[in-house]
Amino acid sequence: MTVVITKPTGTFIHIPKNAGVAISQWLTHNVQGSYLFQQQHGGKHAAQKRIKKWMDADQRQMDMGFTFCVVRNPWDRVVSAYHYYVRRHQTSDGKYGIDSLKTSWEEFANREWEHGKWGCVHKPQTTYFDKVDCILRFENLDKDFLQIQDMYNCYRPLFPANQSKHKDYRKYYTNPRWIDDVAEHFKADIKEFGYSFE
Repeated sequence: MTVVITKPTGTFIHIPKNAGVAISQWLTHNVQGSYLFQQQHGGKHAAQKRIKKWMDADQRQMDMGFTFCVVRNPWDRVVSAYHYYVRRHQTSDGKYGIDSLKTSWEEFANREWEHGKWGCVHKPQTTYFDKVDCILRFENLDKDFLQIQDMYNCYRPLFPANQSKHKDYRKYYTNPRWIDDVAEHFKADIKEFGYSFE
């Protein structure tokens, strides 16, 4: 969820499958964070532009304050999304065309990218924000999250939530074309954050 905190002012931008539920829960349970756009379609993963536009128009004159988000290796993120759908037994009434009881990893990996057919990870991570004060990395989250704990002077641990459990993502890419597909679709993320398949 998009979460806003008031003391000090901050905004967490929740990019799908990047530990967002765990961080949202930590913020709401420990530093009086509150959900924004909770009941609005697409609000859970609202981009920075949408959040700022809403705040600028709000009569309470809200400010995003310190902004932060988490990024993740795209190849790992796609594997995580697959297991997310399987674990939740989500068919979404055909929304994503994923039958959790029948769709194999191979079928998921071969899906067309157009129109978001890969579900929640279709959008590159760079589309969720323009410029934030702090980018945490999923791969180093325990250490990186100390920046947030320092800022709010709260050192309660960050517990996993909504976590997809799977083996090393590299073991799933048995077809080199799948590696290339992810590289092409997420080329902006790879360039911006320096990720590689290995």
